[in-house]
Amino acid sequence: MDSPALPVARLDVDVDLGFALFFFFLLCFFLLVTIIRCAQMVLDPYSAISVTTYQEEQMEDDALPLPATLSNAGIHTQ
Repeated sequence: MDSPALPVARLDVDVDLGFALFFFFLLCFFLLVTIIRCAQMVLDPYSAISVTTYQEEQMEDDALPLPATLSNAGIHTQ
């Protein structure tokens, strides 16, 4: 009589399927994080900009020269 065959492993792992599932779940995780981040920005858009960035923009705007008006540019209108 033939000797019994070796038992088949209980967890036959398909490596390609494992990689595909891993990257699929990783992609789903990043999609979920992106959706949550976008929802937070829609609900409270001012918290997305830090205070220091806003203050720096204000300081840069203050440093720009003001455009010359018609009266102080030497142009007289009638």
